[in-house]
Amino acid sequence: MQCEHLRIREPHHLAGGERVPSRSESHLVDGTVRTSAEQPAVRTGPGFERPEQGSGRRSAQVREHGTGHESPVGAGSKAAEPPAGHVAVEVHLQLPRKRFGGVAGEGEAGEEQRAGQHGSSPRGAAPEGKPVQRRVDRARGNVWGRGMAKWLLVDGFNLAYRCFHALPELTRADGFPTGALHGWVKSLWKLADQEAPDSTLVFFDRGESAERVALHAAYKAQRAPMPDALRAQIDPIRELTRAMGLAGIEEEGVESDDLLAAEAVRLAAQGHEVVIVSSDKDFAQVVGPRISILLPPPSAAPKLGWRRLDAAGVVEKFGVPPERIADYLALVGDTADNIPGIEGVGPKTAAKWLAEYGSLDEVIARAGDLRPERFRPVVAGAADRLRLNRRLTTLNLALPPSEPAWRTPRPAELVAMLEGYEMRTSAAEARRRHGLEAPPPPPAPTAPAAPPAPTQGELF
Repeated sequence: MQCEHLRIREPHHLAGGERVPSRSESHLVDGTVRTSAEQPAVRTGPGFERPEQGSGRRSAQVREHGTGHESPVGAGSKAAEPPAGHVAVEVHLQLPRKRFGGVAGEGEAGEEQRAGQHGSSPRGAAPEGKPVQRRVDRARGNVWGRGMAKWLLVDGFNLAYRCFHALPELTRADGFPTGALHGWVKSLWKLADQEAPDSTLVFFDRGESAERVALHAAYKAQRAPMPDALRAQIDPIRELTRAMGLAGIEEEGVESDDLLAAEAVRLAAQGHEVVIVSSDKDFAQVVGPRISILLPPPSAAPKLGWRRLDAAGVVEKFGVPPERIADYLALVGDTADNIPGIEGVGPKTAAKWLAEYGSLDEVIARAGDLRPERFRPVVAGAADRLRLNRRLTTLNLALPPSEPAWRTPRPAELVAMLEGYEMRTSAAEARRRHGLEAPPPPPAPTAPAAPPAPTQGELF
């Protein structure tokens, strides 16, 4: 018997460490899998094959082409040899796999509908008219169905500020500002369509970091207060986010940057892909094989669109790898957070020193060898301040796990809110994405009835 082609309809890495052939390992000759780039494994789409509802066992079906014969294969067993003359085998592996997702509503653990969370083409979407079902673990928001999930972690205030400044001063008829609201919902929809995440978390600030303010009283003290027009839209932004089915995370006295970074590192350690949506350079220090940053379009050149920053991009942008970003910021300072660096030390000098000496501690220890020589006494005299700077610029990754309030989208509420803010185009888009019928058009005004013709008696 000669089996020429094995098609795998599952992701390459299965739960529990098992592995199926990769895209270059699908060629089967004489019963042995051999590498062949010309015979790629077939992925059946973003959802892949899902197990039967309620099934917790591994199962597979072997379909022998030409006969229609099917034989079940239990965990750890091998498919029986097909009859002579059959040359192709198509294997459908079905295995329950864990993933996380912000799709569970309130109530007991069970099946939840994952309809409409991520726009018109969510990952794992069912055919039209058939809602996607997932088994949800309420304790952690886990969704069974895939081993590795893609998470979108949004820096809420960073995105809100950019939406506010990127759009004109739009207002409702009564003067209430809505520019940031327009940008917010459109940005989240754009990200959902472009990235197709399994789950999205939005992080907001509630005051400054108590720990950093205690270390440096002037921390962020120079920042101008939030514009009144934007401040008025923050609570509506939170309400829209909840109605869209996205979980929000915030904690009094803890910066959202720390909450987001700690959650990103934790998820990446569990094997998930993490995309951080922010223009904040502090997040460059947590970029790694499973963590990247999605930079919003720059205000001066919006046509550049969203740009991905990986570890190589961090080196290209800053001149140092992610693990040296906190040292780099300690030397050059961070004007956005009111952290003064060494006067005269710019990005190139800081990157050169860190490349030569390896770390901020070594730069301080070798202050007498630094070039240009004029910095030698300056760095030696600023050793304590540089170490303090590094504490201020280092994200706190030791925070406990976030416990988001998992939600399901509430399309009717979302549409009602958008219409209440007179965002009619966005309301129509929400109806389209969630399959809601458009409201019937208002009845056409009727012309007033003509007065009856006067009679002879009425003329006199």
